[in-house]
Amino acid sequence: MDFAAPYFSRQKSFVPLIQGAPEKSLQQIIVIPATREKELLSSVLSFCACTRPTHPVEIIVLINEPGQAGEEEREINRTAYGEMVQLSREMPVSWIKLYPLFQDGIPEKIAGVGNARKLGMDQALWRFRQIGIPEGLIVSFDADAVCDPDYLQALENQMKRMPRTRGLSIYFEHDLSRERNNELQRAAIISYETYLRTYKLALQQTGFPFSFHTVGSSFAVSASTYAMQGGMNRNKAGEDFYFLQKVIPLGNFLEINDTRILLSPRISDRVPFGTGAAMQKLLREGQSQFLTYHLDAFHDMEILFRSAAVYFGMDREETDRRMKELPEPLLQFLLLNSFGEALTEMNRNASGENTFLKRFYQWFNAFRVLKYLNYSHKAHYRKIPASEAGKQILDRMGIQYINQPTDEQILLELRRYERGGAGLAG
Repeated sequence: MDFAAPYFSRQKSFVPLIQGAPEKSLQQIIVIPATREKELLSSVLSFCACTRPTHPVEIIVLINEPGQAGEEEREINRTAYGEMVQLSREMPVSWIKLYPLFQDGIPEKIAGVGNARKLGMDQALWRFRQIGIPEGLIVSFDADAVCDPDYLQALENQMKRMPRTRGLSIYFEHDLSRERNNELQRAAIISYETYLRTYKLALQQTGFPFSFHTVGSSFAVSASTYAMQGGMNRNKAGEDFYFLQKVIPLGNFLEINDTRILLSPRISDRVPFGTGAAMQKLLREGQSQFLTYHLDAFHDMEILFRSAAVYFGMDREETDRRMKELPEPLLQFLLLNSFGEALTEMNRNASGENTFLKRFYQWFNAFRVLKYLNYSHKAHYRKIPASEAGKQILDRMGIQYINQPTDEQILLELRRYERGGAGLAG
């Protein structure tokens, strides 16, 4: 069966850009979008330094350039493309095939990382379609990131252990060593990564079943899942978050914490949010602490999520009575969003508790979580520094650390915990 035929029947403008059939044992295709990128060569070479996996690997580099690009941007892109073409002819390892692609003149309306990621991932899907490998892994990466030497093996081993895996969230860290001589910028990236980790861990503690990092440089999906979920979107930012919210609830979505992606902490103006944009905003305001949501707002959701199953089979009168026991900020949010009516509809269409819970989290999904957090902080809670939230989370998890830890030590403990080895910081 042609698993990707329905997808490509809808992609009227798709054109295969890579000549030659892939090797039949291909299992991983890395997709790297790039524009105005001076560190692309280091990114690609980090894969060449990896321990060889059992199966061959392909890398698709999609250098994309908007039609209104300036002369400096055009020069950087052409230099990068030339380096990629040269490297593709002289790859230091024979088991990686590099395919540089160049797309210029992209209309302003769609130009951006989402469009570039989609173009590259569509090419990857086509490659897996050619050899009939629906479980092939399409790996999303960024042009300013590098991977650890065990990265490719770790991904391959995961797919061997669980062939039905739909997607992966892969462990990442920002490279703190690159900001040794800039204290403000170093403090800012420590705070921003702490914010990412505290958000994910705080949400995980609520019992929310879909708590994963959604970072564009550190996820992978199977080819069949990519096709089934309609492929990547063209959002100029947040394309990773929006795409993964379609994939994660399907199940068989896992974390990989036994390898690492090292992200750049640099400032960037290419997207309106993400690492680069967050760094730019903090430093423009002369700040080094990223503010995050108060943990009491997560506790509100925990009260609801931990008791979600009790709403199964409840009539409307009992539902309304039960809702009144919830914390006031959450209650007001639920009333504004017609939660009672939604529960009635869930029960009407649920044949059992599992079906009900599936529908419950389709309604109270990651988007609604964000909406609640933003709503509750307008009138009920104040945002707190990320390091303060990090320390509170460590306390709640019973993780011991040194007295009066620095912001960096708090981040290091959060990293240890996520990798499964939290302990005393030195």
